[in-house]
Amino acid sequence: MASLYLSAIGEGGRTIVLKPLTNRAAQFLDPPLADTSGYFLVEENGHETAVLARVETEDAALRLAKLLGLV
Repeated sequence: MASLYLSAIGEGGRTIVLKPLTNRAAQFLDPPLADTSGYFLVEENGHETAVLARVETEDAALRLAKLLGLV
């Protein structure tokens, strides 16, 4: 099954991304996430990643992406 990966360049060169998180990426988050399933709306700025939101299903991820203008 393919996973969604949608992104846009935000203010100040930050990237807004809607994607599943790999276990490797999740291990660098502070505070750590208890559940890495689903899709995450994250803001990436260089090596810093901030989780802004989480949705559980691909349908919810697509709806959020449409709301944010990512698709």
